[in-house]
Amino acid sequence: MFLLGAAEKPVDVEKIYLKLFEIAPSKFGWRTRADLPNFQYGHQALGRLEKDVFPEFVIRTSANQRMVSATGRKWVERNEATFRGLGDKQVVLPPRGGESARVVRQVQASPAWATWTAGGEMHIEDLGAAFGCSPTSSGRIWTQRVDSFSNHIESRNDAELEEFLQSAKEVIRKEVWENG
Repeated sequence: MFLLGAAEKPVDVEKIYLKLFEIAPSKFGWRTRADLPNFQYGHQALGRLEKDVFPEFVIRTSANQRMVSATGRKWVERNEATFRGLGDKQVVLPPRGGESARVVRQVQASPAWATWTAGGEMHIEDLGAAFGCSPTSSGRIWTQRVDSFSNHIESRNDAELEEFLQSAKEVIRKEVWENG
C-alpha cells in the first residue's frame, strides 16, 4: 500500500492486490498458473491485515479504497531496509514530494491557518476548507483527513505545522468527535 502512495491518498484495493502479486507472485498467483494474480489471496491478505494483524495501519476510506495510517507509515519507514529486495524486484519507496507540498499549501492558504497564525480562535467551518471537507462531514471523514495531513507533514519536521495540527485536532474533537 505504501509503495502505491496510500500514505498520501486512497488507493483502490485492486491495485493493492496487483502490487502484492508483483512483489510475491508465488504467494499471490494462481496455483496452476503462476503468471496470473489470484485476487482472492490478495483480498484475504488485506482483510487479515486490516482486521487482525495491524488494524491501526490501515484506513478504510470506502468499500474499495484504503490508505496507510500515520502509524503504519512510520512503521514502514522505520523498517524500510527489511522491505528492500522483496520478491524478485528491488523495492524502491516512492518520493514524498508533490502531493504533500500541495496539501500543506492548501492548509496554509485556508482561513483556519490565517486565524491560527494571528492567534485567533479557529472554527470547524474554517478547518473544513483547510482539510478539504465539509464542517458537517462525519467523524470518520475528519479522522481520515487529519490522519492524511499528519502523514504529509511528518517528514517535514516542521514544528509550526505540527502545532497547527494539534490545535486543529482540539477544535475537531470538541465540535465533531464529541458531538457525534
